[in-house]
Amino acid sequence: MLVKLKDLLLIKNGSDYKHLPAGDIPVIGTGGVMLHVNKFLYDKEAILLPRKGSLNNIMYINKPFWTVDTMFYAIPNSKIVNAKFLYYRLKLFDFTKYDVGSTIPSMTASLYYSLSIDLPSLEIQNKIASILSSIDDQIERNITMAKKLQVLTHSTFDYFSKHNNYENKIALNDIIVEKNKSQTQVNNIIDGSGDIPFFTSGESILYTDNSLTNGFNIFLSTGGNAKVQSYYGNVSYSTDTWCITSKNNLQYYLYGYLKHIESQMDKLYFHGTGLQHLQKPLFLKSIIEIPNNSVIQKFNLIVEPMYIQISKLTQSNVKLQRLKNKLLPLLINQQLL
Repeated sequence: MLVKLKDLLLIKNGSDYKHLPAGDIPVIGTGGVMLHVNKFLYDKEAILLPRKGSLNNIMYINKPFWTVDTMFYAIPNSKIVNAKFLYYRLKLFDFTKYDVGSTIPSMTASLYYSLSIDLPSLEIQNKIASILSSIDDQIERNITMAKKLQVLTHSTFDYFSKHNNYENKIALNDIIVEKNKSQTQVNNIIDGSGDIPFFTSGESILYTDNSLTNGFNIFLSTGGNAKVQSYYGNVSYSTDTWCITSKNNLQYYLYGYLKHIESQMDKLYFHGTGLQHLQKPLFLKSIIEIPNNSVIQKFNLIVEPMYIQISKLTQSNVKLQRLKNKLLPLLINQQLL
């Protein structure tokens, strides 16, 4: 049965948050959580719909939140529609087709209201929402666990770096091993063509089917702002990403050190007019203090399993996300029920 969205939900405007003091309520924009404030705009189940910007960034939330004035928040009528089912159904729309903006992609409440969906019974909606939610919940658990492990690795580095005597002061040039420069530009990657992580100088990690190296590697952005990332396993990276590891089993300690100074690296090692670039010669001359071998061995025994587990969780989420992407249209169209 075709039903218009105006009969399923009530759309309200987001609001400016700049007058609000800091707190623990998330402020959500088209890119996700921006910061936290001390008041909520709505505190029950809702679907966040972009008003301007990235029109396909539909979000579901079921806790108190504030959302910005470039977003709508929609309150579903729970008597006739499962909010999560509606969220998953809306994810299948390409809202860029309805764009009414002259310069910035835009949607209006009346346009959202005018759209129709095929609405099955609540029983079927609940079943579909339950299947897809179980995948999303596992993805979220994996993300939470990976973040906790990452915090533990950084805490372990802080402990070992503060509570051990240093025996060697070494220039980074003496311990760093540079991996082969990549010939692949970001715009040549068709994301999702494989399950090998493809690191870039930006925030996102893409996926390809070609590996350039394996083991534990560190990835540094070479232009713009300093960014330090790592991965354990088969991996690839872009032309603007510097891939390094270390001699003498110091790769984990090196990564801990670089994450520790990441916020200072822009000022220390990124220079140039216009877009700033990592000055590799200057960076390689900098000095790192290294504990003795027995301390490094203890450190590695603790952190290596954590990095391996972080990579496993990352790979698990890639597979789960792809499973969800395959199931989503089949379930929504009731081809698997």
